[in-house]
Amino acid sequence: MVKRDWYFHFDKAPCHTANSTKEFLAKKGIKVIDHLPYSPDLAPADFFYSPVMKKMLEGVEIVDKSV
Repeated sequence: MVKRDWYFHFDKAPCHTANSTKEFLAKKGIKVIDHLPYSPDLAPADFFYSPVMKKMLEGVEIVDKSV
């Protein structure tokens, strides 16, 4: 089995920069790729994650139960 490294790409949202989050990721050996705040560049997720999720959710009815 091949061991692969994990990298997370975070923006500067408070939940991503919280000490508890940083400590958890460090303890698990997960590397973080920072994204500059207000960067005009798109995040890698905009190219890879979003299209995959769009395809997975195609034809799925989303119901808001709070209404």
